[in-house]
Amino acid sequence: MKYFLGIDGGGTKTKFLLTDDRGIIISESIQPTSHYLQAGFDGVTKVLNDGIDDCLSQANLSRNQISYCFAACAGYGDIIDDDPKIEQSAKNALQSIPFTIGNDNENALAGSLGGKPGINIIAGTGSIGMGINEHNESYRSGGWHHAFLGDEGSAYWIASNMLRLYTRQSDHRDKKTMLYSYLNEVMNWTNDSDMLRDCVVTMNYDRTQIAALAKHAYILAQKNDPAILSVYDQAAKELSDIIKAIYHTLHMEYAKVSYSGGVFSSGSYILEPLRKHLEDINIDLVEPVLPPDKGSVLLAMKYGNVEITDKLINKLKTA
Repeated sequence: MKYFLGIDGGGTKTKFLLTDDRGIIISESIQPTSHYLQAGFDGVTKVLNDGIDDCLSQANLSRNQISYCFAACAGYGDIIDDDPKIEQSAKNALQSIPFTIGNDNENALAGSLGGKPGINIIAGTGSIGMGINEHNESYRSGGWHHAFLGDEGSAYWIASNMLRLYTRQSDHRDKKTMLYSYLNEVMNWTNDSDMLRDCVVTMNYDRTQIAALAKHAYILAQKNDPAILSVYDQAAKELSDIIKAIYHTLHMEYAKVSYSGGVFSSGSYILEPLRKHLEDINIDLVEPVLPPDKGSVLLAMKYGNVEITDKLINKLKTA
């Protein structure tokens, strides 16, 4: 029996899955973010070490019994000079486990399309897209830092635009909608300036905490707030721009496009406008085959020389 470890490190949390070579899950663990710009290099090692130890302890296994690991780390590949430090941080935790490290768009793509060519768009805390064509050529787009208005279409972006609209409605630049009164109520803002106290001072405009406010955008969309519906439409437009950049750069004539990340839990509020904005290219927007954490397992098996079959994918799907 061989064992494989998949690590899905995103901007909010890091998920670990330990499976056997049949695709049966042996153990799993959830730890904080392993994005090195948030956790630091030592923090990356700690998060990975804690998750690995947790999985191995549950399974009563040791590191030298793991055949291969794919570790997806958000931020890897963004600043090339930092990559060796991320690799060393991972090595410090993985120790004797053979591994490949990659960006979290790689496992998202592998999982969402079951290892087949196509495009995956991530819209979670941040946003990024990646595609692979029939010639095994790959390209990524998006994922630029949120500090200068990157991560378009992400939960952070949606929440930030919701707060921007709140300020515009507050000082009468825009007509007030339900958004204004709803946020005052759920956030307990007596004075409009309380928004600055909470978001800028208390939260320090922390990326993860601001992104978490996107849940209120979803509630407002369900209430048909016109301001928020326009935010979702613009988010879909931004995500479609990422997809089109990949599609055209890879000279695709047709592509399956799938998706991952918490923004897509908004369902039709993001998916319907996304379909509309993609009508001018030849794609099928499809539900993901596997989530990103299982995509990491798939890549661990691929790099560990396991044949990826439909039977294996179906087993992972139901695991």
